[in-house]
Amino acid sequence: MAYDLSDFRPLPLEAGEVYVTWDDPEIKFPAVVDSADSQLWNGFASPGFRRDVVDQLVAVQERLAAAYPGEVETLLWAGDEVVLIGADEPVRYAASDAGRYYVGAWNWTWSVTA
Repeated sequence: MAYDLSDFRPLPLEAGEVYVTWDDPEIKFPAVVDSADSQLWNGFASPGFRRDVVDQLVAVQERLAAAYPGEVETLLWAGDEVVLIGADEPVRYAASDAGRYYVGAWNWTWSVTA
């Protein structure tokens, strides 16, 4: 089953944000990205997302997981944390002091896009 995200619309950027994607440049999410070497993982961005963006990211992952059962990592909310469930142990992401969630940072191949 192929996934259909034709109704996906990126949320607008807020001050200091850029769009990031992991695969399809049309499926992009606003985030803060520190381009310093300390914030890169194997050359990929480590973005921090607002909560409303994480809500959208969770919804996209749910659709991908439904299309590709057992092949795609799942995201879900557990209180104020978002949990990544995949092949390894679950990873929990709490908001940073700035209120950003670094979902997939230092793990997924995020890149900055237009």
